Amino acid sequence: MYKTLVTGIKSLRADEIKSELKKIDEELDGNNKNQTKSTNSFFGIPWAIAATLTVIFMSAGFWLYQSKFSQRAIVNKNYVEDPGLPVLMSSGSNKAFDEAMNHYKLGQYQHSFSAIKNLLTSDTFNDTLLYYSGVNLLKLDKSHEAVEYFRTVISEPSSEFFQDAQYRLAFCLLIEGNRGEADQIFSEIIKDSNNPYRECAKR
Repeated sequence: MYKTLVTGIKSLRADEIKSELKKIDEELDGNNKNQTKSTNSFFGIPWAIAATLTVIFMSAGFWLYQSKFSQRAIVNKNYVEDPGLPVLMSSGSNKAFDEAMNHYKLGQYQHSFSAIKNLLTSDTFNDTLLYYSGVNLLKLDKSHEAVEYFRTVISEPSSEFFQDAQYRLAFCLLIEGNRGEADQIFSEIIKDSNNPYRECAKR
């Protein structure tokens, strides 16, 4: 009788243990499925799609970088530098401009641009100041900003700096990837037999 009772208790305990183990096993399976689902996605996007999108974005970024780099290489090879204007012993606003031009000739383009910008506040439509603002920005690799200054200068065909600004505007547009408009401006320069940049524009 004792053995039968002990055997029955052991059998019952074994069934309980099996039942508990089964529950634990089911819970673990559920957790593993959730973890698998979680680890197979990125913010709700399946990893395969997320990886593909990453490759596409990286490729597009690299292409844009390479495109702008190659355009810059063309500019560096063919661009005609502006030597700047003669520096005179002046006074007043002319002295301030001479200082700006000194900065330009020393390669201190940010200082030159800042000095000219201060002068523009009281002489907004001065084509000399507008033109050299654009030249400084172009040297600072800010061709996008330089475009507006050069456009303003060439809006007045009688400007002393019209041809200089026109030529540099074309290079800015080339750097920015606007090859169509850049080629159009170069064509206009080439057609003008009196334009000093005519041969340069043919390159």
